[in-house]
Amino acid sequence: MNTFHKGFQVLSSIVLLTVNSAGWGRVIEDFDLYELSDRWTASSGMLLTRSIVPKTVTHDGVDGRILKVEASEGGYFATKSKFPDFSFDSFKDIKFRLNAKYASNQKPIVFEFQVFATDRKAWRWRKVEIKKSGWQTVVLPLRFFRHSPSTYLKWENTRRFAFRFRNAGEIEFDKIELIKDSSNSRSSKLSPEELSEIAFGKNGKVYRSGKFYVISDVVDLESDKILSALEIFNELFLSDFPEDGKDDLFVPLLIFNSKNSYQKFWATLSGKFNSIGPVPNSDGYAMLGIAGSYLDSEYGLVRPVYIHEVCHALIARRFGIASQGGWLQEGLANYYQLKWGGKDTRVYAKNLLMNRRLVPLAKLLDGSPVGMKNYAQLVLFYEWILATRKDRMDAVIREVSKQGSSNLEPIARVHLGQSIVGLEKEWLKWLKTR
Repeated sequence: MNTFHKGFQVLSSIVLLTVNSAGWGRVIEDFDLYELSDRWTASSGMLLTRSIVPKTVTHDGVDGRILKVEASEGGYFATKSKFPDFSFDSFKDIKFRLNAKYASNQKPIVFEFQVFATDRKAWRWRKVEIKKSGWQTVVLPLRFFRHSPSTYLKWENTRRFAFRFRNAGEIEFDKIELIKDSSNSRSSKLSPEELSEIAFGKNGKVYRSGKFYVISDVVDLESDKILSALEIFNELFLSDFPEDGKDDLFVPLLIFNSKNSYQKFWATLSGKFNSIGPVPNSDGYAMLGIAGSYLDSEYGLVRPVYIHEVCHALIARRFGIASQGGWLQEGLANYYQLKWGGKDTRVYAKNLLMNRRLVPLAKLLDGSPVGMKNYAQLVLFYEWILATRKDRMDAVIREVSKQGSSNLEPIARVHLGQSIVGLEKEWLKWLKTR
């Protein structure tokens, strides 16, 4: 049962603005107004109360009343739907003051600041680790918040937020505010220029065609030919998934001058998100809606892997589905890579049938990572789906995004007219005609 201390209820509503050297802020909670139970909810085991700030506290932004939290491991407190509406995407940072009374290097207080989607199972978050006691100000850059598994969530599609604790402890909070950059040089979104700086320092250059941005440190890069190839891919993609004109997409492709620098980059990028990144062994990689590869003259000026990884980034940014190796992302990326290259896939069908290497669709399409040896089957499945049910695929993808999983089984009958078993029977008949 949630426990709140009922303070004095103030009926008037005000908007507070603060000014500092980094820009101006909108205070969204200072714990002086309203009853806690009107605006906040908490999980079982969490105790939230308010108290007057002691006169001995002089930390900037800490005044009036503060929120005192006795947190349980795994517990959270979160805003209710009654919390005033605001838009995270208009700001660059979230800022709050806290005091973790007994925190130390040996026993830090660790929690996540989480922001949730308005219409689907998705969230963005950043870990906060407090290693000392005393009042301090925490500033979290919104452009470096991580995404929940399987999702890519735009800030404009978020509203409610929460503090979720990884360990138990006592902590006090005051004045939560959103900060806007006074120069408008930073926002909730990572810009092409800042991405270039993270990847290449002063050596990076940004080239653009429509939604596509090629960012590279390769000297004399023939960017026009690469961008032209991406536009050809885009035409193929749009022929199957027409845009409604509402999205202003930024789809980046990073091209490094060596495999070594390409591999090191992802850990550097992850560090900005306060996390640990991968060191990919593959020739291309995509995460957070960012595609990457490296120049290798053996594969030509426009490597097919560029198309593959850009497709991953485009799907993430347009549909909100992260690249985690499942059938939806890998199937489409391989399908358009081969279609862009003009590959004849009939040989794949013959080999799969002859060698009996077919994986049951219920397993292939359950949302778990698909091995490279099964990519050909995915491509052929997409060929069939787009030949027979193309008009339904947009709805399938959007439902996958909403449910937070690419498992096709729960949505197959509603959106594709058949169970997975029924779809498999139809597909096998088609496959034998290839």
